[in-house]
Amino acid sequence: MKLTDLQQKLKELNTDAYLINHSNMFLHQDIPDDENKILELTGFSGSNGLLIVLQKSAVLLVDGRYEIQAKQQVTNKNIEVYCTKLYPTSAAVYPFIKGIVRTLMYNPWCFAAGSIRHLQKAYPEIEIIEDENSLLGKLTGSKIQNVFEHKIEFCGRPREEKIKILTDEMQKRSLDYYLLCDASSVSWELNLRSDLLPDSPILRAY
Repeated sequence: MKLTDLQQKLKELNTDAYLINHSNMFLHQDIPDDENKILELTGFSGSNGLLIVLQKSAVLLVDGRYEIQAKQQVTNKNIEVYCTKLYPTSAAVYPFIKGIVRTLMYNPWCFAAGSIRHLQKAYPEIEIIEDENSLLGKLTGSKIQNVFEHKIEFCGRPREEKIKILTDEMQKRSLDYYLLCDASSVSWELNLRSDLLPDSPILRAY
């Protein structure tokens, strides 16, 4: 997808801006290049950043580690690169949208619920909208992950024992179900690992 493609979709939906972070549907995990929407839209390959796409322009926020790299990699003159003192957060977005953005769209798979609540509280005059049309396309790449057992000498307990600890606690609390959304927790609970990510053996799953 090109930046102009997303901007055209915003115009068609009468939406002022789209907020994109360096994440996917497995929050707080590494992401392969083919899932990196900031890389796809701007050419910036760093591990952290926030991109605000407006109908005619865009702003990429990066921290000090990437000030030089971002300016070298982002060649689109319609994208302004701005370096923040600390990690770019939703608070850093505000100066670039204040007074010009009435509607701000985001992909709900890529942001923690707390982050969105913070946005809504910080920007009461802006309507924060979930992207129900998947404007960014698929969030996961095409590579198939190989899943393998984590040996007992490294994980300490068999998965059956870990599951029993969890289900015993559920019975004490009269719970019918327990939803594990964190990929690291799923990997630990089931003693499973994956080779999908180059720098982390996490099994990406719910």
